[in-house]
Amino acid sequence: MKKQLLLINLGLTVVTSSFASLPFTSNFFIDKLNQSKASVQKIMKSHDGYADFSGHWVGTCDNEPEEELTMVIKQSSDSSSIEIDNKKILIDAISTEAVNQNFETEGNIAHYRWNEDGQSILGTLLQYSKTGNMSQGDMKSYVGKFSLSKDNEKLVINFTFSVFTDGILNNNITSRCVYNKS
Repeated sequence: MKKQLLLINLGLTVVTSSFASLPFTSNFFIDKLNQSKASVQKIMKSHDGYADFSGHWVGTCDNEPEEELTMVIKQSSDSSSIEIDNKKILIDAISTEAVNQNFETEGNIAHYRWNEDGQSILGTLLQYSKTGNMSQGDMKSYVGKFSLSKDNEKLVINFTFSVFTDGILNNNITSRCVYNKS
């Protein structure tokens, strides 16, 4: 098994370094980045206003209806970011976070974006966590999507996630949370 992992790592190193040394690579990615920026600007200009999610919200989720949840959302004046419980989240950007401690690691990659009419925030997420010795297995991964929208002045958050343990799908979670402004 260790030989297989070593061969895979070596193969990835060779492929990655070969690709990175190609003379057109940097221009290729710069061109793609500029195209991406232009398409985001087109989407952002395609409507007059964004939904405003700012406020102090209290609600419940259908998977745990007895647990009352609260959150405070602040939305930037240009709608380029939101702050949920004092944690700033950029919209139309990919964010990453990771924490590594003794026998514990966790992290996520998230992408928040406005839908085409600016009335919902859509997101995708990859999250991982591992506690204990790496050789003991039990690596958890969560892959999913979520949305924030307003329905009759209520904040509605829908999410769907697939849960993997050591690369094996073991659960799909779908939930809907509804919050009232307080």
